[in-house]
Amino acid sequence: MKLKKLAIAIPLLFAVPVFAQQAQQVEKIEITGSSIKRVADEGALPVQIISREEITRAGITSAEQLVATLAANGNGTTNLASQVGIQLSTEGRNNNGASSANLRGLGSSNTLVLLNGRRVTMHGAKGFAVDLNSIPLGAVDRVEILKDGASSLYGTDAIAGVINFILRKDFTGTEVTAFADVTEQGGGNVFRIQGITGWGSLAKDKYNFVASVTYDDQKQLRGADRAFSNGNQPERGLSTDTTGTPFATQTGRAGSAIGASYRLTGDTQAYTRANLLSFQGKCNSVPGQAQYEYLLNDFAAARYGCTFDSGSTAILAQPNERFNFVGKGTFAVARGHTASVEIVASQSTANKSFEPQQLTTTGTLANAWYPVGGAYYQDLSAFIPTFDKTKPIAYRWRCIPCGPREISTTTESFRFLAAIEGAFGAWDYKVGFGTGQSDAKSLLGGGYYYTAGLISALGSGKINPWSVDGSQTAEAVSLLQSASAAGTTLFGGKSTMMQLDATISGEVMKLPAGPVLAAVGIDYRRESYGLSDGSTATQAIFSAPFDATFPKVSRNISAIFGEAIVPIAKGLEATVAVRHDNYSDFGGTTNPKASFRWQPTNQALLRGSYGLGFRAPSFFQVSGPTGGEGAPIPG
Repeated sequence: MKLKKLAIAIPLLFAVPVFAQQAQQVEKIEITGSSIKRVADEGALPVQIISREEITRAGITSAEQLVATLAANGNGTTNLASQVGIQLSTEGRNNNGASSANLRGLGSSNTLVLLNGRRVTMHGAKGFAVDLNSIPLGAVDRVEILKDGASSLYGTDAIAGVINFILRKDFTGTEVTAFADVTEQGGGNVFRIQGITGWGSLAKDKYNFVASVTYDDQKQLRGADRAFSNGNQPERGLSTDTTGTPFATQTGRAGSAIGASYRLTGDTQAYTRANLLSFQGKCNSVPGQAQYEYLLNDFAAARYGCTFDSGSTAILAQPNERFNFVGKGTFAVARGHTASVEIVASQSTANKSFEPQQLTTTGTLANAWYPVGGAYYQDLSAFIPTFDKTKPIAYRWRCIPCGPREISTTTESFRFLAAIEGAFGAWDYKVGFGTGQSDAKSLLGGGYYYTAGLISALGSGKINPWSVDGSQTAEAVSLLQSASAAGTTLFGGKSTMMQLDATISGEVMKLPAGPVLAAVGIDYRRESYGLSDGSTATQAIFSAPFDATFPKVSRNISAIFGEAIVPIAKGLEATVAVRHDNYSDFGGTTNPKASFRWQPTNQALLRGSYGLGFRAPSFFQVSGPTGGEGAPIPG
């Protein structure tokens, strides 16, 4: 189904003129949102520009941090720090190791990220959104954000807007900088070291070389490091609603020691939770535990359970190491013509960590009840008259000895670009050819276990789910280690792109109000994507977030676009643009746009735009994965 998104924006802007600047000659440049070189403040669409100096003053060290400060950027699972695991919706899938932009809350697949005005390869696992960790922010000169639909100029994935990272150029000399952001309360510290060197002047030597290397290290921030993450504050109406506690809670199940439910003498209420520490009024004797607030949670059956603040063991900021390299050579090949070669490479390692497993002896773990005769069998007959100690125990346990669940994802990205640009008389042109790829590999760390081995270990009775301090015997630790799935491949994905583009722009005629400017261009890309996951392992892994395998697929995209700026009267001009894209695996779509700019006085500026955009389906939506869900994902 062809879904069209309509964007209409008419912001009224008032500005105080700065007379000291009026006499200065302002260089005409190509601003994001147009293919025609103009003065920065002349466009019909407002573009937010963030300079390198502003980024430095704000203490921002990554593209993700920068994008998170944008009022137009939506929050959610596209941010690395907020990701819980692999999600099987199209927008959220395979987020491990990736962080994406999400302008206007329309989704990362609808937000176009550019580097020096050209596309960047999609993340090797996610496959339909650029990984912000691959952007070398340390080498960025400025960032331009167009918060309006731009499908008429850039393609179908620019519905929400465009973020264009523009690198430093024509730099000479050497700079080495170090940065540290140390938090007052500890945890979440950030460190960066960067070196940039450049030599040669385009004006004098006819060449310039620039090389930049940046290393960033984002340290982990744990929930226990911040008091606000405490979920058990009943005096403020806050209480966690889980009975999966480090000191295990027995749960009602037919055939278990407490049965499907139990009643106390003289009490008609049926209960399905039973924790020894709750009966003793000692839930909080174990760190992170508290008495279950059954009235607050409206769950009377859990009155005699304890609860656990899992937020204290959660990770608020995931650790991430990034290495970025940028090398660029620019050559003045003739008067008014320059050629350039650019290489951008990055490696990012994100070590995601989550709270330890909550093990509930139902479903997959139904055979892991604690056995009768086990060394740690918990007899509650002193509190529950109907307790049957001839039957095994069903329970919920936050397995602190299992350790936190860990997933490590390493993403390696590379882009090569060769370009030439210049002018023939009043006409500007640019041509570029590039190729790039992104490889991502994700491995399970501690905290994940083979299902069969975990059931065997729990059902042996040698692991103590009622240890007050979480300690276990050497034999119990050995049983858990033998069932560990650490080192298993969660997924390995690869995304590639080859692109060729050419644009020419200039003055086509003169009108009484001024010259008519126009641009036409072509764009060709070949994209491919493939993902292999570890769900085909010979042994099943408990609660591991596997996704479905996606065999390698590819497609060709060709496009032609045009743009014109027409002066209507003094202070009033209109801009029209149209682009036609054709996808080899889907079909074609044409998207027009019209906008205007009217400045009746120096203090008032009125802008407006009307555009149509169509988002071509992603590889997931066109082809669908195999295994797992086994069907295309709805858009």
